[in-house]
Amino acid sequence: MDERRLEIKVGALIVAGLVSLVALFWLMGELSLAQQPSITLQLTHTGNVAHGAPVKLGGVQVGRVESITLQPAHRDAAGQPLPVVMALSLDESVLPSLHADTQVMVATRGLLGESYLELDPGTKDAAPLTFPATLRGVDAPRLDLLTARMAKLMEAAGQTLEEDPAALGQLLSGISKLSNGAGDVLIDNRAQLKVLIDEMGTTARELRTLAQTASAQLQPGGKTAALIDDASASAKVLRKELPGLTGNASRTLAGLSQLTSEFTAEDGQKLRAALTKYSAAGDKLDQLATRGERMLARIEAGEGSVGGLVKDDQLYRDLRDLIADLKAHPWKVVWKQ
Repeated sequence: MDERRLEIKVGALIVAGLVSLVALFWLMGELSLAQQPSITLQLTHTGNVAHGAPVKLGGVQVGRVESITLQPAHRDAAGQPLPVVMALSLDESVLPSLHADTQVMVATRGLLGESYLELDPGTKDAAPLTFPATLRGVDAPRLDLLTARMAKLMEAAGQTLEEDPAALGQLLSGISKLSNGAGDVLIDNRAQLKVLIDEMGTTARELRTLAQTASAQLQPGGKTAALIDDASASAKVLRKELPGLTGNASRTLAGLSQLTSEFTAEDGQKLRAALTKYSAAGDKLDQLATRGERMLARIEAGEGSVGGLVKDDQLYRDLRDLIADLKAHPWKVVWKQ
């Protein structure tokens, strides 16, 4: 009986230990009982992100890396190799905040800390992200490649110094001369630079004022807005009236074309000669009209016989009496008493 009780106690202790271990894994995020949507992330390099690494949004963990697989032959549309494929599980509360332009990038805790994935949910105007989704990840900077390139640079520099030991001194001397020359230029042209900066400031203020004025004019009720409205109204009238005008113009041109199609070269010469004669006759009529105006002006001024007759009332009465006497006694024309 005592052995039986001991076995029960040992079994209960083992079960409690297992339950505690499972609960600890669940609290640490290493174990999830819910089926969560996932994101398939494609990368050129893992960036030292390991299986089970956290996925964070704003620095707060919202998921984890479920798996990392290698697909050596996988490439993108441009032919760039994407051999690393990660499956990410996310909390359901985060899913509505993710958009179609969501980005996933490799980050680290500090300079040399553990690597993890950081979510950028994208812009609010983009469409919501549909799940399961496949995204192109933002690769982490490759420190190994950077180190290799720095090593090549140092090797090339060392080889240059071996071939020409004075090259480094010449380079430093040139840099020193360049900096000294730039300093001298700034000192010598300090006044001009100040004037230039002041003019640039004045120009910026004027541009700001001009922009404000233009904005005010473009507001409803402004002159520019009224001008645009008038132009729009004129365009509407033209769109309405132009087809009729062009139709009339087309018919007129067609009539002229039909009329002139029967003209010969000889008819054209005769027409030009007649127009020349009409022009000469018009000039003569213009000259006669000018002479008539001058004569009327002299008459109105009382110059000449006709002018004196018009202006002198006594002479007019005498001439009227003479004509009346001749009408009464016509024999006086041939007989003088």
